[in-house]
This record gives sequence, C-alpha cells and structure tokens, in this order.
Amino acid sequence: IVLTLLNGSLERGDIAKKINRMVGGDLSAYLDNLVASGFISRDYTWHIKDKKLSKLSRYRLSDNYLRFYLKYIKPQKNIIENNKYKVLTLSNLEGWSSMLGFQFENLVVSNKERLYKCLNISCDDVERAGPFFQRKTPKAQGCQVDFLIQTKTTVLYVCEIKFSRNEIKRDIIREMERKQSAMSVPKGFSWLPVLIHVNGVHDSVVDSNYFFRIINFSDLLNDRQRH
Repeated sequence: IVLTLLNGSLERGDIAKKINRMVGGDLSAYLDNLVASGFISRDYTWHIKDKKLSKLSRYRLSDNYLRFYLKYIKPQKNIIENNKYKVLTLSNLEGWSSMLGFQFENLVVSNKERLYKCLNISCDDVERAGPFFQRKTPKAQGCQVDFLIQTKTTVLYVCEIKFSRNEIKRDIIREMERKQSAMSVPKGFSWLPVLIHVNGVHDSVVDSNYFFRIINFSDLLNDRQRH
C-alpha cells in the first residue's frame, strides 16, 4: 500500500487496483492501521457550497522519512550495509526534485496553523482546510488544489505549494488560472490565490500582483510575512 503512494495521493479504488485487492475487507483495515500509525493520511475533499465533507477521499504518504527510505535507502540497502555505496550529492539522486515536492507539501500541510497566521486567518474562522480535489464529470472539469482554506466569510484561499530548484516564473500564474476555471466555485465566494515556495520567485510574478500572498516557507516557520 505504501509503495503505491510514493509518487502521489490515490483514492482507495486506485490503490486496490494497483495491489490487486478488493476495495473493502482487509484493505480497509490495513489503510486504517496505516493512518492510525501516522504513516499515511486520509484527506477528504468537501462540497464548497454547503461545507459538507464528500465521500471522496485520497490517501497520502505523510511520513517523509518513510518515502526517503523506500525510494533511496531500501533499493541500496545491501550495498550500504557492506560499505560499498558510492556517496553522491543528494541533488543527483534519481527523481530527487519530484520527491522533495511531495515532502514539501507534507511540511506545509503539517504546519497549517502557521499558514493561517501568515494569512491573518483566525482558526475559529476556518470552515474547512486541506488538500482539495474534484473528479471530472460531464458537467465539471477535474481539479486538484494542494491546500484549500475555506472560511466562514466565504473566502477561498487557494494555496499552491511549489518546490523548485530555481526561481518560480510567470508560468505559475497560467497554471493557477487553469485551476480557477476548472474549480466549481459557487456564486458569492472570493477566490484568493496563495503561493508558498522555497527557492524564490521571479520579480515578474511579484510585480503582477496576481497572488494575494507569496509566502517563503522559511518565513512561514518563523511566523513572518514577506515575499
């Protein structure tokens, strides 16, 4: 189960197909145990209009060390134990950037209260918050948001969590605009895009004034607000 989640979150049915199991039965018990032990998390999406949780949910590998172990240590375990592993720079490891992207998302989600503080949101004002997704239907496009905060004041803070080795360029704006057009947002709701990053953003992104907030992750951890 854990191996199927190494490269992204999945619904229960997708996990069952990948490991050739029935959706219910012992699979449910295994998933519940992994959630209870903290190795994975179950993220429910919700209906924005009435704030009710959806039946749809996805499972996410939330233990960052476990992902690192399974991707980089376990495959080389015998070589490492025999002191024959050639030391490389971490950035040269296969799939390193994409893996750090998942790790970074987990860190932000785990520090959501600090994110609220950076956005000047009181915890009491938060109706729903978490990774958000909607399935593609004949009437709606499929959509996934890294972290969505819905408040009692009908404001939606749509957070894009972006790990990049280089400065984030203006492409991020087009990416967010596509998400905005795909999301089923009821009338009367405000849609505020938020960018959370690590290695900086290009001046053109800042100067565009597109994002409601641009948050450096280190500032988030230090409870400071700055670009």
